[in-house]
Amino acid sequence: PYFSNDDSNMERESSLDRPTQTLLQLPQTPSIPSKPTILVLGATGRIGRLIVSALMECDADITVLAHVRNYEKAMHVLYDYHDDTDDGLKNYKTYSQRRKYALVNRGSKSSGPQLKIIEGDLVSEKDVLKAQLKVQRRKLFWKKLLFFKKTQHLIFQEDEDDDMIEIEYPASFSSSQPSNATTLTTTTAPRETFQATLAEETLHDAITQSTIIISALGTVRYTNILTDFILKPWRIFQKDVSSWCADKKHPYYVCFQTTQKIL
Repeated sequence: PYFSNDDSNMERESSLDRPTQTLLQLPQTPSIPSKPTILVLGATGRIGRLIVSALMECDADITVLAHVRNYEKAMHVLYDYHDDTDDGLKNYKTYSQRRKYALVNRGSKSSGPQLKIIEGDLVSEKDVLKAQLKVQRRKLFWKKLLFFKKTQHLIFQEDEDDDMIEIEYPASFSSSQPSNATTLTTTTAPRETFQATLAEETLHDAITQSTIIISALGTVRYTNILTDFILKPWRIFQKDVSSWCADKKHPYYVCFQTTQKIL
């Protein structure tokens, strides 16, 4: 407001003035590099193979990173080793020789699409470890009822700094339970931790190198009537599938949790 008898009229006017800036032109979208890197997740699936084939047939100078779970399957479905029109390929009779020639010939091109295969499991053991621990607790509970022995509960500790799951047993547990239970748990935890770390590093490196990410993830999982319905009829009211399912092929892990991790 402006008051004629106020000595600080100019100061109030300046304080109420909002600076404006005129936009002369629309901001430009970020430019794509001359040789973009395209990451295809689920490249060995039915949709993933079509995407990789379409990218490799284009004339652009691009690098296609095919992130696969099984390297041997990727060699079978992503490369064509039986092209009779290639004179160099006719000289190799065995499958391993034809595969080696196809890789060298495909990788020696100076221009055009380049295909690189990255092996790694997007759904690591760490992602389903929560459900596995619950299943393990349930099995130990029934073992205690069957053996009719008093045992203490397991102590599950999660180290957030190292992303490791440590499973500790009280001293009285080994004497009251079969010895194979302790051996199974102590040998499984380090291997699960190593696989989870390796999968995370592989996925992180692939995303860091890529310019564009195409997700063609999918899964085929047959319903288990006993574990999915009879034993857990209340599961339809739970959004978090990891609280009852430890199957890595479940769409919750393959599609939802993996996409959330990538984003």
